[in-house]
Amino acid sequence: MKVPSVQKAISQAIDSWPSLNNLAQFTMKRYGYGNTDRGFGVTYPNELDDSDKKIPEGFIKVYGFWGKPDGYEILIPETEYLTELAARLKSKGFKKNRPLSVT
Repeated sequence: MKVPSVQKAISQAIDSWPSLNNLAQFTMKRYGYGNTDRGFGVTYPNELDDSDKKIPEGFIKVYGFWGKPDGYEILIPETEYLTELAARLKSKGFKKNRPLSVT
């Protein structure tokens, strides 16, 4: 499988989840997520056990098509993901410093 650009992988992961509000909540708690219907998601370093491949601090793993071996996994700086998610939230009318509600 051809590995997409970092921007495309981030977009696919964000687009795969039905609620931006939930993604914001997950991100604030540094919880990863995976869409089992579509196979896209994000994993944070703190979610791995000792047998898993390590993710360097400051990075996250973005994956598509359920990850390897058939899909892809990309390590990206967490700030790149946060920047794109913030832009999406802003475009949907979320305001800075306004509490989020879980839907």
